Amino acid sequence: MRPGILLELILGIIVAGSSEKSVKTRIYTKWTQTPILAEISEFLAKKDENLFWELMDSVNANPMGNSSEVSTYNFGISTASSLLDPSEYPLLRFSLASRIFSPRIEVHRQISRKFHPISCPKSFFVYGNQTGCHLSELHFEEYSGNTGIFEFDHIFPIKSKANRTLIIYGVLGTLELKNMVLEAKNLVEARENLNFALRFLSLSSRTTKVSPSGYGVELALKNTEYKSVDHSTQDLPENSHGLNFRILKTDTQTDKMSWNLCERI
Repeated sequence: MRPGILLELILGIIVAGSSEKSVKTRIYTKWTQTPILAEISEFLAKKDENLFWELMDSVNANPMGNSSEVSTYNFGISTASSLLDPSEYPLLRFSLASRIFSPRIEVHRQISRKFHPISCPKSFFVYGNQTGCHLSELHFEEYSGNTGIFEFDHIFPIKSKANRTLIIYGVLGTLELKNMVLEAKNLVEARENLNFALRFLSLSSRTTKVSPSGYGVELALKNTEYKSVDHSTQDLPENSHGLNFRILKTDTQTDKMSWNLCERI
């Protein structure tokens, strides 16, 4: 081994040994990345369901197609900021950085796996026991009951109490979902006692897990070296609870000397 390489190794060991000992960890979820545009929509829905549907209208008016993640993020932030008060904008940025609404999008994704037809990659509907890629396949009268509506569902019309619910799944920003939502709105207006719920799909090919920022853990390894300390040289208080330890210590030493003298005699 050359002297230069050996010297670098020694210096590296010295530097590593002198650095502060700490362990930093990051927490990752069990699910893969969720669409950021869907997370933005969930933030708006938390504020007001009307804001959610306003964002849907903006997205449908400007389908994202195969836009990059950066373009999608910028579009979502720009659109949402126009719907929010300026004071709420930092909260939106914080929620996206912390991935607060990622679990909810993952719930949509997990529920969709139970019904998702292989032939409908970007959008499909569920109506009772019926599933399909296009609403033209829907048989309105053949309804076997709701498959389950949840508190987090986005219902249109808002606060509708209709007994029949059409559930639409789709990738936000795609032309397929845009067309199905528009058809569903027309169908709801034409039919009585009908509403629809919108849930999100994800086509992301990224296999990386979501790392919720703010949930990281840092462990500092403390020095556990203990040293013995001689307390005999420390001055004790003269009085404590009525006892004068200085006098007691002197008397004890005198008695000890007397006993030693008696033993010698």
